[in-house]
Amino acid sequence: MDPHEPADNADFANILYKNNVFFTSLYRALNDDGILVAQMGEASDKGVNDDDDDDDDSDDETRETVLQLLAEVGFESLHIYEEPHCEYGWPWTILLACKNAHTCRSNF
Repeated sequence: MDPHEPADNADFANILYKNNVFFTSLYRALNDDGILVAQMGEASDKGVNDDDDDDDDSDDETRETVLQLLAEVGFESLHIYEEPHCEYGWPWTILLACKNAHTCRSNF
């Protein structure tokens, strides 16, 4: 999945990422061993620039909402990876969400 980043506050992003209708549809579309891979936008800089007064808190809150909703619809195993080599100016966050926890343990 490569949608508009969940961190963005576009109206359609808020509709997609802040209710479980979209995630329930994704969950149901996958087979029993299905894995959802999604970009989650720029990695958080918490702890790096604690003196910054930017919008990182809302970005982190949206990410937390997405993770909570994925768990609520039934994904058993959630993994966040940060990719520092993508050349976007800051590390990028990738999410792996597995319907079956055993699938993730045996493959990743």
